[in-house]
Amino acid sequence: MFNVTLINKEKRKVKALKTLKGAYKGIYEFLKMHQADRQAHAILTGPGIGTKSFSNYESVPYTPKLKKDFLLSSTWRELRLQALERDEQRCQICGKTPQDDKVSLDVHHIIERSIRPDLEAEISNLQTLCKQCHQALTNRFNKQR
Repeated sequence: MFNVTLINKEKRKVKALKTLKGAYKGIYEFLKMHQADRQAHAILTGPGIGTKSFSNYESVPYTPKLKKDFLLSSTWRELRLQALERDEQRCQICGKTPQDDKVSLDVHHIIERSIRPDLEAEISNLQTLCKQCHQALTNRFNKQR
């Protein structure tokens, strides 16, 4: 059994969880939800791990599952079309268009879905990029990890 203590400026809550993965998930979600609260932190205790303290969701060894089917959904298709229209079918980095430059366009999540799944359907988190710029941006982001 793993004990998780979740603390923010308003309250302190203790949970008992059966698995380490479940404990990490709970801590990750709590800290992500309270990231603006500088006092928010979590303490994890359990067999084989001792006591661990977390104050930032990015330091928690947990990766949320993505809704893989989102990119196949009608919501995504509509948002994608809205972003392409808003950006006038133009790459927001290099300015190329399919009409003038014979490039293919992608619609990119500015803040990655794995980091902020709550922003996956926000038009303000999308930008139109040509495939070349999208690949370069993705490669640069992956190198920083």
